[in-house]
Amino acid sequence: MVTQGRRYYNRAKRIKKKRRIRFNSGNYYGLTLLAVPNKDISEIGKTDRFIFTLGPTWGMQRAYGRFYFNFHFSPSLFFETKESTKFYPLMGIRLGFNLSKERK
Repeated sequence: MVTQGRRYYNRAKRIKKKRRIRFNSGNYYGLTLLAVPNKDISEIGKTDRFIFTLGPTWGMQRAYGRFYFNFHFSPSLFFETKESTKFYPLMGIRLGFNLSKERK
């Protein structure tokens, strides 16, 4: 499960340069919370450990017609329910397809 709040900050600048902002094209910052089960094959059914990640996020999203590209970076705290807390960078790249129709 990933929850991410975003604030797009360069939209006026993109409009001024006649660049697209449809389908949320632009740069953003925000906060990311990620929760995933942490189970080894030998431990299935024995533990209920989860890994949680929390950290500030910077990213950029660009739409090309109905396809989009998203890159984000987050220096995050990883902590487990039964173990220690660690600091790691979290990066991701997404390629996607917008299901909604583009309005003109």
